[in-house]
Amino acid sequence: MKICFVSDLHLFSQRSLAEQWMPLLHERIRESSLVVLGGDVFDFKWSIHGSAQATAEAATQWLQALMHTHPAHTFVMLLGNHDDHPALRERLEVLAGESPQLVVETYLFRVANTVFLHGDSANPRCTEAKLIRSRSRTAHHRTRGRAMNLLYGGAIRLRLHRAGANLIFPKRLVARRLLGYLGEVGQGPESGTDTVYFGHTHLALQDYVYRGVRFHNCGAPMRGLKFQVLLAETGAMSP
Repeated sequence: MKICFVSDLHLFSQRSLAEQWMPLLHERIRESSLVVLGGDVFDFKWSIHGSAQATAEAATQWLQALMHTHPAHTFVMLLGNHDDHPALRERLEVLAGESPQLVVETYLFRVANTVFLHGDSANPRCTEAKLIRSRSRTAHHRTRGRAMNLLYGGAIRLRLHRAGANLIFPKRLVARRLLGYLGEVGQGPESGTDTVYFGHTHLALQDYVYRGVRFHNCGAPMRGLKFQVLLAETGAMSP
């Protein structure tokens, strides 16, 4: 079973270069039978649309168009810290109720021995309770204004975002933290997990092995960062 995994597109942010990668995304979807959208696909914090409702509407239209283009595929929408927003959740619930193509998950999705998650559980000493609290604090992102956007844009041009990500999220530390979280929620290696796909850190990663588990990350389509749309190969879907 081939699964397309993509995360951290940060659509609707001025910094996102995701549109340049749409042909590759469609290609990878055609090569797969299931698509996992791994969180922060949309960006409510830095949205150019000006309001949460307008951003949620644009996100819904984008997702509907993607599903319409690939009507034979199932899409799993995993939420991240930039798109786990009530305005989007409401629309996703309606859309999932209308279409069997869409499955909505908040924190984690598993197929056989492969786990998919956004990756904000790589924060220090993260537990299920801490992740819930963290998401609740970011669930009502207010769109940043012009001044903050200019500052963030300057940081991107200077590639400070890349330096910061490397400093905050070294791969061995991230892998250790993710395994700690997965163990806490009963999805660690002792449950059979041997592969993890995640996002959030914006650092592309493929086949990094830590304690017998392989880790993969798409990176992010922003200036100065590497990005990849990944294909996972796994066994049949667990019941």
